[in-house]
Amino acid sequence: MEKELVLMRRNTLGDLLWKNSIKFSDKIAITSYNEVQREPETITFKELNIAANRFADGLASLGVKKGDVAALMCHNCIQFVIAVWGFLKANITSTLVNVNLVGQEIAYQINDSDAKILFVEDSLVESVFAIKDDLKNVENFGFVSLGNTSPPDGWINIEDLYSDKYSEDEPDVEIRNNDIATRIYTSGTTAFPKGIDLTHANAEAVARSFAGNDGMGQVTDSNVGFFLPLYHSGMFHMICSISIGAHLVLGSISDIKGTMEIIEKEKVDVTVFPVTIFLRMLDYPDLQDKLRSLKMVGWFGGAMPLKVMEQWLKIFPDISIGSIWALTECLAGTTAWFNNTTGLPKTGNVIGRPMPYTVMKIVDEDDNEVSDGQPGEIVMRGPAIMKGYYKNKDATDEVFKNGWLHTGDVAYKEKNGYFYFVDRIKDMIKSGGVNVSSLDVEAILNTMEGIETSAVFGVPHPDWTEAVVAVVVKKDKSITEADVISHCKENLAKFKVPKRVIFLDEIPISHVGKILRKELRETYKDLFIS
Repeated sequence: MEKELVLMRRNTLGDLLWKNSIKFSDKIAITSYNEVQREPETITFKELNIAANRFADGLASLGVKKGDVAALMCHNCIQFVIAVWGFLKANITSTLVNVNLVGQEIAYQINDSDAKILFVEDSLVESVFAIKDDLKNVENFGFVSLGNTSPPDGWINIEDLYSDKYSEDEPDVEIRNNDIATRIYTSGTTAFPKGIDLTHANAEAVARSFAGNDGMGQVTDSNVGFFLPLYHSGMFHMICSISIGAHLVLGSISDIKGTMEIIEKEKVDVTVFPVTIFLRMLDYPDLQDKLRSLKMVGWFGGAMPLKVMEQWLKIFPDISIGSIWALTECLAGTTAWFNNTTGLPKTGNVIGRPMPYTVMKIVDEDDNEVSDGQPGEIVMRGPAIMKGYYKNKDATDEVFKNGWLHTGDVAYKEKNGYFYFVDRIKDMIKSGGVNVSSLDVEAILNTMEGIETSAVFGVPHPDWTEAVVAVVVKKDKSITEADVISHCKENLAKFKVPKRVIFLDEIPISHVGKILRKELRETYKDLFIS
């Protein structure tokens, strides 16, 4: 009787899909575009629920069960979505692998996560073959065909695992709030990547926080466009959309023109882009026609140049543009939405107010809360905060101090409750005994006519400890390093002015559009060392 009572009251993410498969049976849940298939694939809520249930049963037939870890290395596609929901329903911990990893980078995540089965997209199989013998715990290899290809000998076609020979009934699996839903790996900016364990309760809290106008803007009637990889925090945009019964459209931001065409065709009204994409899209003359369906579009990955936001609001007078900030350890972070009624924020580094159920404050080095307007470290509380770093208690204890998650991000809060991002603690440039925020310098650089975008970082200097260096992509080919430095001297304190300006054709960014400052620091580390 107790088991029946638990099931009667239970509301896991898998249960939400099941309920929506009844409520929105024939509604399209996912429309997926990829570079291999000419026509998009679609799947309804009912079809998705059946496929996920069968996949959970198929995994059980291989001996992959509750508490085991399954790895998936794949671009955005229907198979990806089915797999994630199957993992959730079977209470199998997923670890999603960045498709850009190679060799021992792949092996490290698979081994550290203790993955028992690994699913690999056809175009990525060669990368896995190269390190297959190094994968200590993998008992089965699965194959995801996006190019109408056949699996290698001994590999299992993922589609066979959700064929009709498996049960479409809801899996009879106990799921507790504190069970690990997914193990996401950091980018490893200072050492080996850390596995971040997010529980079923964390995942549900993130999905709940993303919904509505206090989150990412998703509602049941939304056509949500997601053009970034699902294999990191993107999976939670997908989970949110499915959980609330919205229509999710998948694509790839690597093809900006194609993304714009998808938005037009599918009448996408809610989406999110890195700041760099807002800037690049302004170069497309048909931007207004292609994106006229958009109602809410969020940005992340850095400060938004106010001149860019102003241009977007002029082109799309009825749109709302929002800042989104979070970290993997707590994906329910902050948002702030702006439109032609609210006006522009005072600066482009605004990150807004905490999402529902999240609490934040700013503290000094001794964990004392600072006054409004004073910079300090962001600390957080809420149901979306990770369980911890996998097999790394010391690192977990380091960020879980005094009952708060310490983020390593510097910000300040104003009296209206809005938070403004200053920098990552590790990205603050220590020059001549003072701290310089890279974002402060970038904000000035990006106001200069003729500059498309910029990135600022510190490198070792024999006299100043670190020197401020800027890399710049220019639209006006005639501007010189002296021109840029002169512009900075007119608008910045002397200690913030770059010692060098380097012109590049493009600035290195991550798979989700964030500037790779670590890579820039490594490239130019000897700039002032003779």
